[in-house]
Amino acid sequence: MTLEEYRQKINPCYGCGCWDEDMGCMMPSADQMYACSLRTEEKGDENDN
Repeated sequence: MTLEEYRQKINPCYGCGCWDEDMGCMMPSADQMYACSLRTEEKGDENDN
Protein backbone atom coordinates (compact mmCIF):
# COMPACT_ATOMS: atom_id res chain seq x y z
CA MET A 1 0.00 0.00 0.00
CA THR A 2 1.39 3.38 -0.97
CA LEU A 3 1.33 6.39 1.33
CA GLU A 4 -1.38 8.00 -0.79
CA GLU A 5 -3.56 4.86 -0.59
CA TYR A 6 -3.02 4.73 3.18
CA ARG A 7 -4.17 8.33 3.49
CA GLN A 8 -7.24 7.76 1.32
CA LYS A 9 -8.37 4.50 2.93
CA ILE A 10 -7.17 4.55 6.54
CA ASN A 11 -5.92 7.86 7.91
CA PRO A 12 -6.17 11.02 5.83
CA CYS A 13 -4.30 12.99 8.51
CA TYR A 14 -1.17 10.80 8.45
CA GLY A 15 1.86 12.87 7.56
CA CYS A 16 0.27 16.19 8.52
CA GLY A 17 2.46 18.36 10.74
CA CYS A 18 -0.35 18.47 13.31
CA TRP A 19 -0.84 14.69 13.48
CA ASP A 20 0.33 12.86 16.61
CA GLU A 21 0.22 9.04 16.76
CA ASP A 22 -1.06 9.04 20.33
CA MET A 23 -3.28 12.12 20.42
CA GLY A 24 -4.57 12.35 16.85
CA CYS A 25 -5.11 15.77 15.34
CA MET A 26 -3.43 18.47 17.39
CA MET A 27 -4.52 21.41 15.24
CA PRO A 28 -6.58 23.94 17.21
CA SER A 29 -10.19 23.93 16.10
CA ALA A 30 -10.04 27.65 15.36
CA ASP A 31 -7.33 26.98 12.77
CA GLN A 32 -8.97 23.97 11.15
CA MET A 33 -11.41 26.02 9.09
CA TYR A 34 -8.63 27.57 7.02
CA ALA A 35 -5.51 25.48 7.65
CA CYS A 36 -6.79 21.89 7.42
CA SER A 37 -7.29 20.69 3.85
CA LEU A 38 -9.75 18.03 5.05
CA ARG A 39 -11.97 20.59 6.77
CA THR A 40 -12.02 22.94 3.79
CA GLU A 41 -12.96 20.07 1.44
CA GLU A 42 -15.81 19.04 3.74
CA LYS A 43 -17.18 22.56 4.14
CA GLY A 44 -16.91 23.63 0.52
CA ASP A 45 -17.89 27.18 -0.24
CA GLU A 46 -19.90 28.53 2.68
CA ASN A 47 -21.43 31.25 0.49
CA ASP A 48 -23.44 28.75 -1.58
CA ASN A 49 -27.10 29.31 -0.72
